[in-house]
Amino acid sequence: MYMIKHLLLISSTKELIKESFWLYALVITFYLLFFVAIGSFLNVLIYRLPKKMSIIKKSSHCPLCGYKIKWYENIPIFSYLFLRGRCHHCQEKINIRYVIVEVLGLLVAIVSLIRFDLSYTSIIVTLLLEVFIAIFFIDKDELIIPDSLNIAVAVLGLLSIIMADITSLNHEYTIDYSDKFLSLLVNIIIIGIFYIIQKIIRKPVIGGGDLKLFLGIGLFMGWQLEILGLVIACIIGAGVELIFSKKLNRKIVPFGPYLVIGFTISLFFGPDLILWYLHLFQ
Repeated sequence: MYMIKHLLLISSTKELIKESFWLYALVITFYLLFFVAIGSFLNVLIYRLPKKMSIIKKSSHCPLCGYKIKWYENIPIFSYLFLRGRCHHCQEKINIRYVIVEVLGLLVAIVSLIRFDLSYTSIIVTLLLEVFIAIFFIDKDELIIPDSLNIAVAVLGLLSIIMADITSLNHEYTIDYSDKFLSLLVNIIIIGIFYIIQKIIRKPVIGGGDLKLFLGIGLFMGWQLEILGLVIACIIGAGVELIFSKKLNRKIVPFGPYLVIGFTISLFFGPDLILWYLHLFQ
């Protein structure tokens, strides 16, 4: 009961924070620093999850020489610039992906903050996008989406429903659970279609990790935006693979990165895109 009362105070607390500029600025600063740290942690996930290594037991180290990275050499973004992109011990180049992931971790926090303001929605959306970043790079390099990341997406989807339901207690709207059920049904149909296609052509059309991602993202976005995200992913994926097929020269196409891009576009611009499309037929 205490937790529910606490959550119901979120919106009013946000308004109180906004009344004080310095307090609001302090909260925003901590908000961004937190997600910069999350962005740095994503590099741990991207490197260790495919190798089935512990993400907490072993401290950060150089993957080439094994040098244990000191805390001041592990500050997101700044340490990479300070070390000039090289290991302090062996002087080998640090993969630029590390700083790219950290910058992306900060950017998605800023974009979510601009789009959804300081709210539980911006926090959950940012966490979802952080998971998307990890999925993008892992699937791009390893052709897998770890179950732990798909579970994280599903948990965030459930959390978004719970938080929206609690918030609705102080508002006139209620959560349409029939839409959530329909989203689950659409997911089952989509998975069934891919399964039938694979059986007919006897070739893998989509990976198991991609299908699991559908289930989790459906809880978060609803079936309309999910289908739109899938369409966008297919268009972008087909375009990229067609244009760069010779350069990429790969037999198996990682679909996860395209799904992540498609779902992100749908999440931020989906309603506007759907309205634009419907207006074309009016």
